[in-house]
Order: sequence, then C-alpha cells, then structure tokens
Amino acid sequence: MTNGKTEGINNKIKTMKRQAYGFRDMNILN
Repeated sequence: MTNGKTEGINNKIKTMKRQAYGFRDMNILN
C-alpha cells in the first residue's frame, strides 16, 4: 500500500520535472 502510493507520488514529481524542463528548453530554443 505505502510503496504504491510513494511510487505514484514520485512518478507525478518526475512528470512535473520533465514538463518544467521541457518548457525551459522550449523557451531557450525560441
């Protein structure tokens, strides 16, 4: 139970970081 919840939270954080880096890269390219 706890492991599944922590994994879900970690995945959300990873996706958020990926999106943040993606937006940064887009701004740099533009």
